[in-house]
Amino acid sequence: MKINTIKFKKSDINIYIYMSASVITMFFAFLTNWLMTKYVTPESFGLYKYATNFLFTIPAIFELGIHFSCSRIIAERNSDEKDGVVFTSVIVVTLIGTLLSLGLYLISGLSGSFDFSIGTLREIENIYPFILIFTLRILVLQVYQGTGKTNQLALMNLIQYLILIAGMLLGNIIISDLNYSYLIMLFCISWVIVMVPFISKVKYSFVNFNNDIKTLYNETKRNGFYVYLGTIVTTVSSSLIGLITGSLYGVKEYGYYSLALSFAQTFTVISSTMATVKFKENVNQKFIPVRDFRLMIVLNIIVYVIFLIIIEPAFKLFFSTDYAPTIHYLIILGLAYSLNGIILYFNRYFVARGLGSETTKNSFFVAVINIITAIVLIPRFEIKGLVYASLISSTLSLVKYVHSYRLYLNNINKK
Repeated sequence: MKINTIKFKKSDINIYIYMSASVITMFFAFLTNWLMTKYVTPESFGLYKYATNFLFTIPAIFELGIHFSCSRIIAERNSDEKDGVVFTSVIVVTLIGTLLSLGLYLISGLSGSFDFSIGTLREIENIYPFILIFTLRILVLQVYQGTGKTNQLALMNLIQYLILIAGMLLGNIIISDLNYSYLIMLFCISWVIVMVPFISKVKYSFVNFNNDIKTLYNETKRNGFYVYLGTIVTTVSSSLIGLITGSLYGVKEYGYYSLALSFAQTFTVISSTMATVKFKENVNQKFIPVRDFRLMIVLNIIVYVIFLIIIEPAFKLFFSTDYAPTIHYLIILGLAYSLNGIILYFNRYFVARGLGSETTKNSFFVAVINIITAIVLIPRFEIKGLVYASLISSTLSLVKYVHSYRLYLNNINKK
């Protein structure tokens, strides 16, 4: 009698491992935010969120696609952190990060000398030295994706949250009155610590530096820069608009929005997990497996429906009424980020296939929609307008990516 057995591919197993680690990370992310809302005022929490989003956003604007290029080169070579192109990339992004930090201090100094306001930027000056760390962080995340070491990537994110939680609990015991300055320094130091293993594995050698810089330059010119352009226009039209809006309408309201945003981003976990784990495989895969796409859609629908059922009682159980505005933001952003996760899968598939120009065209489309909806909605609804604009742009972006993928399939079939 023949017994049928279920066989799992290595990539399938990695998906479940990475997704499980991501779910655990989501729990610690929730715990982190919950502790912060307990230990600090809404104003301090809002300023902390503003500063952390600044650290994630500004380096991405000036990174020039180096991280995408390095990741794809590593995937094609089936290499790891010891590859010379990684060291070369570290040198380049270190230079970029250093110039960014100096530039921010220059702007801050000029604002005092010539008496012009830079708003909330003055309140977050203590993060300027860490811009270098968060420029390097972008590269580290992408290299782990390119090497296929998704377990290390998941572990790094998990440990970062554990450090934050331990630091807050210890700080509350020692100084009892936590504030923005303590939290933001703890956040920056936690990222320094979790990147140490990666930095220690890089092979520091200038032997093949000239060849590696040429390889990196050519890949960036051919593909990475197009991906970067797509990233920057979506960053400028979403995250940067959010920072500007928060500066205009107050960091307290921005804190509610950011708290909702931090939870909403977990809705991308299913799709982004598949995009990350499948990245190396997709470099040589002409089609997205129908099985993968169906699994992604079904899981996203199930998660969002469960979320709608439990969100209000669960939120009221853990958070005070001071943070009630977050619920409305979260319901809308949860749907938007479920769509964003699927968009990310298409995006990373095109990147893996060396079709960075395709992601750029789609990203410019999304940027235009973002800017138009923001201009129309934010003056009327303030930060709520930013939330509504996110849902509109996510919906139209998904439609655009599906259309692009269909065109891609038609071209493949013709060949």
